[in-house]
Amino acid sequence: MRKLLISFIACHMIFCSIGQKINGVNIVSSKKSFNGKISKNLTTINANYIALTPYLLMKENSPEIYYEIEGNYWGDYRINMKKMIRQAQQSNLKIMLKPHIFVENIGWAGSLSFNTKDWYKWKVNFAKKMLIFAQFAEENNIDILCIGVELKSATQKDSLFFKELIKRIRKIYKGKLTYAANWDNYQNITFWGSLDYIGIDGYFPISLKKSPSKQEIEKGWRKFIPKLERLSKAYEKPIVFTEFGYRSCNYSLGKQWEIENNKNIPTNYMNQNNGYEVFFEKVYKLNFVAGGFIWKWYCNEADIEPSQQNSYTPQGKPVEKIIQKWYSQ
Repeated sequence: MRKLLISFIACHMIFCSIGQKINGVNIVSSKKSFNGKISKNLTTINANYIALTPYLLMKENSPEIYYEIEGNYWGDYRINMKKMIRQAQQSNLKIMLKPHIFVENIGWAGSLSFNTKDWYKWKVNFAKKMLIFAQFAEENNIDILCIGVELKSATQKDSLFFKELIKRIRKIYKGKLTYAANWDNYQNITFWGSLDYIGIDGYFPISLKKSPSKQEIEKGWRKFIPKLERLSKAYEKPIVFTEFGYRSCNYSLGKQWEIENNKNIPTNYMNQNNGYEVFFEKVYKLNFVAGGFIWKWYCNEADIEPSQQNSYTPQGKPVEKIIQKWYSQ
């Protein structure tokens, strides 16, 4: 009986600590100088958080990590992020800083593979970069710092490295911490207890059909929700979806990574609408979910190409009204 009472109290503390949902968007770094207001088009969906996503660059098969070089966009540079941070804070938007790694010719950093010597070099380089971002986050009153994004092989290779890195970061940065685990790896992360949020990039394969119904999407979520709740209770931490969203195209509720670079796939607004609506109704509103960040949002609308009618961004699409409804709550 005592054990059950303790478990109930712990879970109650998680749920009560969440308060207002994190209604966020992942901001796409502007390619060129951006002088507009960061909050201008966010008011249409009532967002209260943004995630800045600067990219760290790597060459294939090399442990070196580069930042603020020619390959970075204008919005990746700290001096330019500061401008966006000030604008956001003046508009009462809170901020998560979420540095990504991009590997040349590959993109995804989840499958990094090195020999022992190069793994050591990579960890040294990665720690240096994250400590720089920790200092930047502290100096600029950033609310949440994400210490890595979908580093599947690296977290499995050496979880102790990440635990020690978190300790070093906390000596510099006093805000909240999370890590963005890929949907297929979040249960294997062993350092959730050292963070404030369990961060998950929520690209779960819900339905492999071309255009599933809302009922089919709801059914697809049923096998994932209990696992998410168990993990939240086990670590006594709320879950934040560091990325979530669906392309406005066919097959966007399935293995999204397989169609990510297919720009010719037919546009399907209904898929995007249904995907978001079911996510909000069945997942987002749950007590152990602190909120999330939509993937992805362009503050500089000049960066949105006409071909993006079947892309992830909800801007200028019917799904905006669904997001607005839920973010208003």
